[in-house]
Amino acid sequence: MFSFPRIIKLSESTRTEPLRVCSAPATLPQSGKKTSWVTITRVGSFTDPRYGRFEITAPMLLSMVKNFEDGVVGQDVFLDVNHNPGDGSAAKILKLSVEGNRLLGLVEWTDFGLKAVKERGFTYLSAEYHDNWQDNEAGLFHGATLLGAGLTVRPVIKRLDPVTLSCEADGSTLFCRNWPTI
Repeated sequence: MFSFPRIIKLSESTRTEPLRVCSAPATLPQSGKKTSWVTITRVGSFTDPRYGRFEITAPMLLSMVKNFEDGVVGQDVFLDVNHNPGDGSAAKILKLSVEGNRLLGLVEWTDFGLKAVKERGFTYLSAEYHDNWQDNEAGLFHGATLLGAGLTVRPVIKRLDPVTLSCEADGSTLFCRNWPTI
């Protein structure tokens, strides 16, 4: 039986330990650098009328990072607004990382993306990935591969960290574990 590979557009998160991202929403570093770390997606089992039941696993997140670092897509990977890449880039993904059960991306914002977050209320990301991406040149399969993400107000995957535009000048952000609640 022939089955078509799925391209899934999503976002969300669940964790067992407290994780606080210490940053202020909708501000930029004083250095003029327009970068911040954002949560792209998370591990979990989900259902959606368009895709049926699907899972995002920790090995899939690690595969996305490896494939990004190896450049298997053959081009830069971008965020757009509301899954409309024809409207332009909201941000370019510079780096991917797995933190616990979440896929994080260091992104460089465009003015279009900053405006979408600050003025239009696009608060979450919805990942676009392929669970076993095949390149169209060599025909090789690469496993789970992030193709992009869309800023959205209603992601399929819930319990994601909201997008913030603040981070340290070097592109790092502070993750605070098990700090007491004040």
